[in-house]
This record gives sequence, structure tokens and C-alpha cells, in this order.
Amino acid sequence: MPTDVLSATNTILITILGGCIVIIGYFLRQKDEVQAREIDLLFQKHDKDAAALIALQLEIAREHYVKRELDDRFSKLDATFREGFDSLGDKFDKLSHILVAHIAKGNGQLPANLLKDKHL
Repeated sequence: MPTDVLSATNTILITILGGCIVIIGYFLRQKDEVQAREIDLLFQKHDKDAAALIALQLEIAREHYVKRELDDRFSKLDATFREGFDSLGDKFDKLSHILVAHIAKGNGQLPANLLKDKHL
């Protein structure tokens, strides 16, 4: 009889141990599934963030190009205005010299050296 009791006890212990292993395996599998979903969500978020970063880099590059182009255009416009105003200043200087010479001479005729000037 003692061997039957020992055999029955071993069987019960093996059954309980097997049941514990099954239960532990079930909980581990559930935990793995939860972690797998969390990992999938993290990868999806990473993909969205990577796409947003690429879009942001393109937008920054586009705005930088426009800014550089506008800076170039402004520089050209600034140079044109400077040259134009310098030329206009020179013309006003020549006009004032002619008027002073005309008034100083007093006869209404332009001096001969001013008549040779091609800009007049």
C-alpha cells in the first residue's frame, strides 16, 4: 500500500506541477502578446515620427532656398538702387555746375566746355 500511496502522491504532484507550468506558460504568453502589441505601437509611432522628420527637413530646406533666393534678389535690387542714385547724384552735380556757370556768365549762353559734354 505504501507504494500505491507514494505512486498516487507522485502522480498528484506531477499533475499539480504540470498544471502550474501550464498556468505560468499561459500568463507568459499573454504578457508576450501585450508586449508585442506595445512594440508594434512603438514601431508605428517611430514610423510616423520618421516621416514627420523627413517632411520637416524638406520644408526647412525649401524655406532656406527661398530665403537665399530672396536675399540674392534683394542684393541685386540694392545694388541697382545704389548705382542709380549715384548716377542721379552725378547728373544733379553736373546740372548744378551748369546752372551756376549759366548764372555767373549772365548772358543766357552755355560755356563752350559744357556744350562739349555728351551727357547734356
